[in-house]
Formats: sequence, C-alpha cells, structure tokens
Amino acid sequence: MLGGIGAPAGTVVSANASYPPTRPEYAIDGDLTSGWNSGSYSGSLRLELPRPMELEGINLLAFATPSTIEVFTVTVDDRNDLSTQVRRPVRSGTSGSISGPISIPPGTYSSIRIDVDGRDSWVMIGEVSLLTANCPARGQRH
Repeated sequence: MLGGIGAPAGTVVSANASYPPTRPEYAIDGDLTSGWNSGSYSGSLRLELPRPMELEGINLLAFATPSTIEVFTVTVDDRNDLSTQVRRPVRSGTSGSISGPISIPPGTYSSIRIDVDGRDSWVMIGEVSLLTANCPARGQRH
C-alpha cells in the first residue's frame, strides 16, 4: 500500500516532457496501474496544489526499465534550500516500487517538484502520495 493521501481535487500537474500515451495527470489519478513516463532517463513532475497544505513528505510508486537506483529530488515552493534528495531502488515490471517516505521539512506548501534521474533507465512515476501529520506513511491511505 502506498500510504499517505492523494493530491486534492484542483491540483494542477505538469511535466517537462511526456512519453505518449502517458500524461502527467496519471501520476495523481489514484490509479496504481497508470502513470507518467518522461520518455527519457530523467524528468520533472510538478504539482501545484489548489491551496497551501501542511506536508511532511511524499511517497511515490515508481517504475524503471531496466531496474536501477534512481535519484529523486523533491523541492517545495521552488525553494532549493528546502530540497530533499534520496537514492532509491526501482524495479522494472508491472508492480513498480514504492519509494518509502521521502521527507521534506514540515511546513505549509503550495507546490511540489519531483526531479528524477534514472541514470541508464527509463523513468515513470505511477502515483504521488502526500504525507501529512494526520496521515503518515505507515500504510494508511486517507
């Protein structure tokens, strides 16, 4: 289970590039069988929240072709001083990999940018889940 909460209604999602037929909005649609593919070994996904939210981190369902260690950089409100970078194993196949919590400094934010570097592997984010104080990553989904 991914844990956390889905992006609220009204969230606008965009990407620097997309591989057809995947689209950025598939990364926040609540469907773990769809997702956004950058069409490359790296990419950026951006979520503009409809209102500021108190956040502590995110969880991702990610896919790679082939399996690899991906580097995820999460930046909130376009503030590089609030960026978090983690390296996580991502496997290929239909089930993908849950990133585990990617913590950010707790605070109230309006946007999230996720940069992913798959090195020599195609990158895909199947779903983004938001972590709040009331709904931590421990397998809960609200």
